[in-house]
Amino acid sequence: MNRGTRMRFNSRHGRLNLALTCSTLLASTAISLAQDSAQPLVLDTVTIQSQSNDTLVQDGYVAKRDREGTKIDTDIVRIPQSISVITQRQMEDQKPVTLNDALSYTASANPNNFGFDTRYDAFYLRGFPAYYTGMFRDGLRIINGPSAWLKTEPYGIEGITVLKGPASSLYGVSGPGGIVNVVTKRPKEEEFREVELLFGSHNRYQAAFDLSGPANEDKTFLYRITGLGRISDTELPGYPDDKYYIAPSFTIKPDEDTRFTFLSEFSRSVTGGTAAFYNPSYGEVSNLYEGDPNYNDFVQKQGRVGYEFEHRFNDLLTVRQNVRYSDVDADLEYSGHYPQEGTADLARYWGHYKERMKNFVVDTMAQFDFETGALTHKAIAGIDYAWSDYKAYSGLSYVSIEDIRAMDVPFNGAQKMNQVGIYAHDQIEWDNLTVFGSGRYDWVKSTTTDVDYTDTRQNDSAFSGRVGVAYKTEWGAHPLRQLFDLLLSQYRLRLR
Repeated sequence: MNRGTRMRFNSRHGRLNLALTCSTLLASTAISLAQDSAQPLVLDTVTIQSQSNDTLVQDGYVAKRDREGTKIDTDIVRIPQSISVITQRQMEDQKPVTLNDALSYTASANPNNFGFDTRYDAFYLRGFPAYYTGMFRDGLRIINGPSAWLKTEPYGIEGITVLKGPASSLYGVSGPGGIVNVVTKRPKEEEFREVELLFGSHNRYQAAFDLSGPANEDKTFLYRITGLGRISDTELPGYPDDKYYIAPSFTIKPDEDTRFTFLSEFSRSVTGGTAAFYNPSYGEVSNLYEGDPNYNDFVQKQGRVGYEFEHRFNDLLTVRQNVRYSDVDADLEYSGHYPQEGTADLARYWGHYKERMKNFVVDTMAQFDFETGALTHKAIAGIDYAWSDYKAYSGLSYVSIEDIRAMDVPFNGAQKMNQVGIYAHDQIEWDNLTVFGSGRYDWVKSTTTDVDYTDTRQNDSAFSGRVGVAYKTEWGAHPLRQLFDLLLSQYRLRLR
């Protein structure tokens, strides 16, 4: 899809544009020529910050520190696991339309396995599907249904971290390919104003804004509100890509040791319900689009609210709690073709699929920073809880659009899930050597309701662990080694 033409108007404290850089260079050159060589000129220090939080510390295209690998602020080069980071600067330059677009240049990631499709954030990591068990936002798990997925708006985030390989020793259920953690835009301490207009091919028109800064002089209350509106056609007939998105947030930090951040998002998107072409059972793949332009809307409403709380008691103890509730309502119209017996003609069918997915996730941990002789420890112990409630309805008609629209959509299944996990992690530094050890135990209870309203209950539990070593050499190389046990499971529905 054409990224379009972009016009941006912004006001940022802490970011230098080209004109300012050039004028500063010329001014400093003139001053230096006028100075006596025995009297050097000392300029004031200028600090430039490119992010609004310390969850992901980044500088341009390079990420420095991150919490995803160990749930502790850690230099990325010291983590004994492969990590890729898509920074905010890269996303601003790349201008991705979807999360899949943002992952397109990431090694080991295959985000467009099914071709053009704006309906879902579907991607593979190291050849394994990661869209059900590998999606996280701000360190908290995202639980998706078959169609009710919590979509990511790239304009509302300031970074993406891809942790490659098993991560169950800290995060629980996850695939062997790894996990993707999306970092939400947070309030900034400096004033920030941005308005963006974008237009492109297929009648694509988009307007967005991002406002942030302190609400008082001592900067103890910060705010941010990000919004976007878009109307657009696509390369497929009757397949729109419309969206309305708003994400207000605020931070309260009464002192340097305490911080509370409220995060929220509300959006409504309309895309096409069918993104496939007719594929016969034998022969060549056709160029016949399956969708019916008169019956092809996929309307999704989603919202999330939550908070992040952190308090540092002393040099030894810091506590954190992250909470999020999300609700996704998906209403999908789709259609397709099937061969008629005894003829070469194709007949059409129409389907109506509705899903509702509600999630609640909370993660509470304590961090301990201490020393034992020559060893420096950063350790955490925590507990997390996840709850989900899923319902599905599905109808099908071989008669007409009017028939499927008049039909009551029948119940197609449901599932409720409760998961509890306890975990501990310690990373020990001695000179240039860092040793990592993690362990976690999970309990999962689920109740699946079939189309005939019969219930199936299942209880699972498992332990997973990890031991890793990283060494920082004098010439900049960082050899590492990791051993781990993997907890692999999926919250999936078996619907008839």
